[in-house]
Amino acid sequence: MHSLGTGAVGGTYGGSAVSCAAAVATLQVFERERLVENARVRGEQIINGLHSIADDVSINPYVHEVRGRGLFLALEFKPELKGIASQVVAECRANHLLTLTAGANETLRLLPPLIVTEQQATEGIKIVRKSIEHVIRTHHQ
Repeated sequence: MHSLGTGAVGGTYGGSAVSCAAAVATLQVFERERLVENARVRGEQIINGLHSIADDVSINPYVHEVRGRGLFLALEFKPELKGIASQVVAECRANHLLTLTAGANETLRLLPPLIVTEQQATEGIKIVRKSIEHVIRTHHQ
């Protein structure tokens, strides 16, 4: 910090009363609505659902790995299955679930909101399973 001159670090937002009030209000919502706890519990629910999908005998040969923490989750397909992740994303979208691909590998990424409910997570897992089954049946057998 000694090598930086006065005003070299900062901006018009730094220490602003409005910015600080917004930050405090955001943290209060996180605490009041228990969003961190919800992310942990729903994340466990969803990753268990992804493991259940990956363990299915008809899907398992296509899956490389299930991974994630909290609500940052992924199901990676075997790399030789070119295009499968994009096909699953498109099928999920057709079934009203937004997902993403991730990285250079064939990876389906799930990033549900912090407010996701148990029922929504259950429905999402069903849609992912249905979408993967459809893609395997129509494109990869």
